[in-house]
Amino acid sequence: GNLNKMSKELTGSVATSLIDCGNGSVYIKNCYADIKITAKQNDVKIDNAYENVEVQSATGSTNVNFADGVNKKLTVKNSSNGSVSATNIQSTINIETNGTVKLEFVK
Repeated sequence: GNLNKMSKELTGSVATSLIDCGNGSVYIKNCYADIKITAKQNDVKIDNAYENVEVQSATGSTNVNFADGVNKKLTVKNSSNGSVSATNIQSTINIETNGTVKLEFVK
């Protein structure tokens, strides 16, 4: 469907791993699939990621929380000054942004 200018909220196992949300925001809880998200203006939030996460955004913020014990990769490419935050990190991260970055690694 057309997600342009519309918010998207998903819960549970995500069948598709590619989401283009246009100008809308994305909130995903319990993401069990590798996921690639393209967002233009609004925010991306993923709570309990179990697989690899890739986010390409323009001006929105990106917030990713990995589930406990998950050793997966995070890639965020932000073409502007959107903030990036990630928690429960145990694996490789690659972040490009002009905004603030806050990372919380597992001890």
